[in-house]
Amino acid sequence: MPTITVSQLAARLSQEEPFLSAAVTPVKSRAMVGCIVRPGSEPGQSAEMLTILRAIREGDPWSGQTAFPGGRCEIEDDGDDLATVIREVREEVGINLADETHYRLLGRVSDIEIYRRGRIHMVIGCLVFEQLAPDSLNLDPREVSAVGWVPLSLIGYATSDDLHNTYWTVPRGWGLPSYLHGYLELIGLNRVALATLPIVMRDPVKARPDVSVDDLSLWGITLQFSTMIARAGSPLRLYRKLPIFGVRIPRKFNSIFHDLLVALYHSTYNRRGLRDGSAMHL
Repeated sequence: MPTITVSQLAARLSQEEPFLSAAVTPVKSRAMVGCIVRPGSEPGQSAEMLTILRAIREGDPWSGQTAFPGGRCEIEDDGDDLATVIREVREEVGINLADETHYRLLGRVSDIEIYRRGRIHMVIGCLVFEQLAPDSLNLDPREVSAVGWVPLSLIGYATSDDLHNTYWTVPRGWGLPSYLHGYLELIGLNRVALATLPIVMRDPVKARPDVSVDDLSLWGITLQFSTMIARAGSPLRLYRKLPIFGVRIPRKFNSIFHDLLVALYHSTYNRRGLRDGSAMHL
C-alpha cells in the first residue's frame, strides 16, 4: 500500500483554502477537534493519526465512539478555536499542543455544519498538528477509554469495498415534526445507512486494563474529517449494486427501492450528486 508522509500532508494543507463556517451560533454550539499526526514508526510506513476511544457515559451522544480529541467551545476560549483545541486535548489525553518543542500546527480542514430543522445546529472544526517528538499520554478515564495511532494510508487508499454499513434510526425530535417523523417511519425512511471503516489502533494506551480496542471503526464526523485529511476530501461512499443492471447507486436507506428513487431523481437533476454519492445529507 502506498504511504502518506507528514511532509506531503503539510504541503497540501499549506495550499488549501478550507471552508470556514460563518454561521452565528451560541458558544456551546461550536466544537473543535485536533488531529495529531506523526511519522510512521518504521521506515517506509505511512504517517499515523492519533485516535481516541471515548468513554461510555450516559447521555453522551458520542459515548463509546472512536474520534479525535476535542470538545465544545467555552466562553473562556474567547472565540479562539486554537485555544479550544489546546484546552480540550490537554483535558482528555494530557498533552500540551502549545508546547512548540513537541507540536506544530500544520493547518486546518473545512468546517462541518450540522443542520437540524433546516438551520445550522452546530459547527465543528478540525485543526491538524504534527508531533515533533514522542510525548507521554495521561488519559482522563471519565472522557477517554483508550488512545492509539491509525495509519493515514488506511483512510487515504481505502475504497468503497472496504466500508461496512450500519443503520442509524433517526430519533424522534431530531429536527422533524412528530407527524412527519411518523410518516417517514411508516415508509421506512427513518433508517439511514452510515459508512463505517474498520481500523486497527497501533501502540494503544488504555485507561483500564479491561478496555478492548478490537473491532473499532471510524464513521460519521470523524470519518468525514479523516477523508479531508488523508484523501484531500475525496469522499468514501457506500454503494449498492443493482442486481439486474449491474450499476452502482449510493446507499442511503435500508430499502433498495428508496435508493433507486433518489438515484433516478439526482441522475436527472443533479448528476454530480449521483456520481459522488453526496446527494443527501442529514
